[in-house]
Amino acid sequence: MKVHFILPLLIMICGCDTVSEDPKQELVYSTPPPPPLPLDDQRMCDSLKSIGYAEMDKGAITIACYDTITDIERHKQFVSILKNVFGFSYFRLNGVGFNIVAYKRCIQPIMDSAIAAKYGKNAKDSFVNIAYRTADAIQK
Repeated sequence: MKVHFILPLLIMICGCDTVSEDPKQELVYSTPPPPPLPLDDQRMCDSLKSIGYAEMDKGAITIACYDTITDIERHKQFVSILKNVFGFSYFRLNGVGFNIVAYKRCIQPIMDSAIAAKYGKNAKDSFVNIAYRTADAIQK
């Protein structure tokens, strides 16, 4: 009689597996990390990180994002809202050059984690969206 209870339980335990059937989830874990920076770039990145931490010690947090604003006046309003209303500095990631790459790889993760720690997980996106909407409303 006990075999009738134990046998189905053993079949259920042995029949389970932990392999994901979702190929997207397996790709997330199998993507390699980006290659390390060359030595000179790493030294510059380290100095930029120390500058970023020094800014945070003073209470300054920089929001870095790709903005799609093409109108100059609206862009000035957007930056003004981020600076004057929310108290952030702003760094525009649109463009090409070492400054953009270095900022994106070295300082932006520090600033993004500082914003997330202080205001919450999706706070950066919320601040940027509010600034977009407010700049649009002022422009109209």
